[in-house]
Amino acid sequence: MVGKLLDVLTVIDGNGPEFDMGELVTYLNDMVLLAPSMLLVPAVTFSPVDARSFDVSLVDHGIQVKGRVFVGDRGAPVDFETTDRFCEDPASPGRLLRARWTTPVMGFREHEGRKLIARGQAVFHLSDGDHPYADFEVVPGSVAFNVRPGE
Repeated sequence: MVGKLLDVLTVIDGNGPEFDMGELVTYLNDMVLLAPSMLLVPAVTFSPVDARSFDVSLVDHGIQVKGRVFVGDRGAPVDFETTDRFCEDPASPGRLLRARWTTPVMGFREHEGRKLIARGQAVFHLSDGDHPYADFEVVPGSVAFNVRPGE
């Protein structure tokens, strides 16, 4: 995996099982929050937890990742939590640390008759505190539905 800031500055460059797991659980998170119909495949399983949450897992090429999905009053996801993500250990640069990772959703808005996430974050929860590293706002005019390939 290679990650670049503004397609210029390399901020991450790595490979191995930690990266495979991290990318797969990120994909699972995106399925939950952005494209829930993609969850309706045999590789995804669900387990009830309580009235406000359920566990979801995904298996791909022998790698299994899991997350807990928290839902709000209307049944929509309001947070996703997993420990199948890794980040650089602040106490030991270059060393990967398995960490709790969440993607809280801060509200929804309607666009073309569909509910979209209004704002969300990606947060690593480490022993020295919470480390949000991404804050997203979905701009309704920038979203298109049912776009044909090549358009």
